[in-house]
Amino acid sequence: MNYHFIGEDAIPSPALIYYRDPIEANTRLTVRMAGDPERLWPHIKTHKMAQMLKIQLSMGIHRFKCATCQELRLACESGATDCLWAYPVVGPNVERFLSLMEEFPRVHLYALADDLDACALLGQAALARKRTASVLVDVNMGMNRTGIAPERLYDAYRALSALPGVSVRGMHCYDGHIHDRGLNERLAHADACARPVFAVRQILQLRDELRRERPLHLYIEFRNVEIADAADQKRSDHRHQRQNEDDHDHDHLHAKRAHSRPSPPSLFRVYNLYSEK
Repeated sequence: MNYHFIGEDAIPSPALIYYRDPIEANTRLTVRMAGDPERLWPHIKTHKMAQMLKIQLSMGIHRFKCATCQELRLACESGATDCLWAYPVVGPNVERFLSLMEEFPRVHLYALADDLDACALLGQAALARKRTASVLVDVNMGMNRTGIAPERLYDAYRALSALPGVSVRGMHCYDGHIHDRGLNERLAHADACARPVFAVRQILQLRDELRRERPLHLYIEFRNVEIADAADQKRSDHRHQRQNEDDHDHDHLHAKRAHSRPSPPSLFRVYNLYSEK
């Protein structure tokens, strides 16, 4: 679908153009679904823009997930309070991560941990700077890409928690392999994947081994199929109406498009970090 706007002839191409109204509408909807903007951690990699961060910050979202060191810096400079670097902090990334911790002391930075040796090196480097690195234990929820298998999670969590220079603050769980179309099937699949993690968390809580200060326990990604289905039907009706208008008066239709705004995407991704209270 092509969109037009007044003044587009003055924009050099190529250029990134975004429609603020549907972005804000989707964000407001996401906040309502989560119940509190404090529970949302949108990923910066989908836009890499300070302008988008400012929109989200203005709506009460101040925690973000990043894929690169540059994105991490962008979030810190834009006013984020918490940032997760969802990439292995190894090699030169160790010093980059710790340097950002020192440069932005008011921002709570977190790294992922799924390897004891790599996390030990991070802890040693942090101690050399008289710092403590906060990490989340990365859990393999079924994608088999990164993370610790649930059956090894308890032992790994305890081992990582014992490392000097490291503060284990919770678990990071990404169930991106779940693609069931139906909402009930998707929820059932997600619950089945999360059940072992909840069991481990309960054991850690009972033994008082899960840190209570600023706990970050579990993160879930999901898509809202019911809303998407309604949007698809509305868009289909709009396409039929537009085609009829096009058959009768193409010039009038083009004039309407110049003042239109696009609908939200048919199956938009609800912000993919969801912090359980």
